[in-house]
Amino acid sequence: MERLVKIDRKLDADGLSYTADDVIDEFNKYVNDYSLFNFMESVIAKLKQNGKIRTAETYRVTLNSFKKFRQDEDIMLDSLTSKLWKHMKHGIIAVVLPQTQFRFILEYFVRFIIVRLKTTL
Repeated sequence: MERLVKIDRKLDADGLSYTADDVIDEFNKYVNDYSLFNFMESVIAKLKQNGKIRTAETYRVTLNSFKKFRQDEDIMLDSLTSKLWKHMKHGIIAVVLPQTQFRFILEYFVRFIIVRLKTTL
């Protein structure tokens, strides 16, 4: 519901009339632009474009771990809370990445996402 309110405010601020189809289009655009998995995919693509192939591969492993932990259920960036991040981090470490070298990657990536979210949203 909160997302719809944000969309309504945005469309109102544009000062133009809009229809329910416009709201649906904005909602779908919002989902595509602000989901965790899509956000991470875009970061990975940018890393590859910039020649950071190994970093992109590391991020891919981390994304796959998030997906496995979330059972492929995406989540919106504005739904992420510090409590949820801690739960996800500990769950992934315990379930997906036990006793592996990827623990430090996850720690780094969670910090990276939090910083990026602060500048994106």
